[in-house]
Amino acid sequence: MSRAAKALGVPTVLTTVGAEGSILADPLFSQITDVFPDITPIDRTTRAAWSDPNLRAAIEATGRKKLVMAGLTTEVCLALTVSGPSGMGSRSTS
Repeated sequence: MSRAAKALGVPTVLTTVGAEGSILADPLFSQITDVFPDITPIDRTTRAAWSDPNLRAAIEATGRKKLVMAGLTTEVCLALTVSGPSGMGSRSTS
C-alpha cells in the first residue's frame, strides 16, 4: 500500500501512538518509513486519531475529501479514526 501511494502521488500522513519516550524502538514498520523517509510521523496520545489537532491539520492540508486509512489492526487502529472525518464532510475507506 505504501509503495502504491508513493507511486501514485497520494498525499500521505503517517502517525504513531505514544511512540515518543516509549520503549518502542521502531514505532512504524520499516516497509513504510523506507518508502516515506521525508515524512515525520505525527505522534498521537490517543487511539482516536481524528481527535488529534495536528493530525486533523495535516489531513485538511492535503485538500482531499476522500481518505484511505490503514492500520495494524482495524478494530484498534481504525475503529475510532474512520468515524471522525465523516462528521467533517469527508469519506473514509479502510
